[in-house]
Amino acid sequence: MPAFGLGTWRSEPNKVTEAVECALSNGYIHLDCAAVYNNEHEVGEGIARALQAGKINRDKLWVTSKLWCTKFRPEDVKPALQRTLNDLRLDYVDQYLPHWPCPMAPTDVYSDPMPKDEHGVIRVADVALTDMWRAMEKLVDEGLVKTLGMSNFNIEETKLILDNCDIPPVVDQVECHPLFPQHALRDFLKSENIELVAYSPLGNVNTDGPTALTDPLICDLGNKYSKSPAQICLRWNLQRGVIVIPKSVTPSRVVENSKVFDLQLSADDMARINNLSEHEGRGRRQINPDFRPGGAKVFKD
Repeated sequence: MPAFGLGTWRSEPNKVTEAVECALSNGYIHLDCAAVYNNEHEVGEGIARALQAGKINRDKLWVTSKLWCTKFRPEDVKPALQRTLNDLRLDYVDQYLPHWPCPMAPTDVYSDPMPKDEHGVIRVADVALTDMWRAMEKLVDEGLVKTLGMSNFNIEETKLILDNCDIPPVVDQVECHPLFPQHALRDFLKSENIELVAYSPLGNVNTDGPTALTDPLICDLGNKYSKSPAQICLRWNLQRGVIVIPKSVTPSRVVENSKVFDLQLSADDMARINNLSEHEGRGRRQINPDFRPGGAKVFKD
């Protein structure tokens, strides 16, 4: 699995196609997508243009997509993937992930992705994660999916899948950046031969507080190494063995984000970033939706 890719979450409509085409024309071979982003048709157009122009071959391309929470019933899993494949204009995806470990009442992903009751609370579904996983395993058996992984699963939920699967997950995709480094989860996943994939690796989803891109240490290191703060954040994760999928629809930033393989952070600087969240009081999770029963947050921390 490529260690560096292009994320497509929160990518503005009518800009994703250009971003994908730009990425695939500038050395990217890894795209991260999801049905609930409601832009896989634009991603598919970008892929088609790059393939037609000879910028990349399908067998060199790695495409990840995600099963949305309203499609966790076993009978809904394959139709959900088939819609994704149609939108992406592909015969298979290289990786498929349940998007959150939070089964929701069945609805259309594109018109009603967040089914809520009269109190504004997410309506959950009585679907076992293990039953959903077994349905996903059948997609691998049919050649529609090459590998399986998870997204936003905690350690206990990961153990549940590992104890009840025939095809084990190869990744867990979670929020991970210098202000939320996920040290404990990373160590656990490594012990199980599961890769950690960092979404929001720049730590700039919410701007109502500290962000990794504006942190004084990250900015100082950017000046030291003649790199942008974004490049420092990405290189830090790469050096600790974490896969990164930064999002951008600006062509210049798509290219700039990938220019991190000529950079080597020193051991001391890696340690300073590793300790940034815990020892300097700057740590913060930015993404924690209320998808659990009763409107509880997904994560307790």
